Amino acid sequence: MGKKINENQTEEKYYKGNKDFLLNAVEYLLDEDGILASRSKELKLRLLDTVRTTKEKTKWQLINIVVPIVILLVFGLIFNYLRRRKYA
Repeated sequence: MGKKINENQTEEKYYKGNKDFLLNAVEYLLDEDGILASRSKELKLRLLDTVRTTKEKTKWQLINIVVPIVILLVFGLIFNYLRRRKYA
């Protein structure tokens, strides 16, 4: 018996939706009008409020630098405590 393209070998079921999805994806990617329309689209960038950014700069630096380090330290200490308790 020939092997089907969209066949799940472990369950021996045929999924028709996979073929439809792939065909639609290729058709979407090859659509010239859609690509040209997306290239001509203009995006307006919104600038950040400079007063607010200078005011909150240290807070966000601390959140992005200190909090992950503290989380790693807490998990490391818990892991070492549980490991020492298990093998002691």
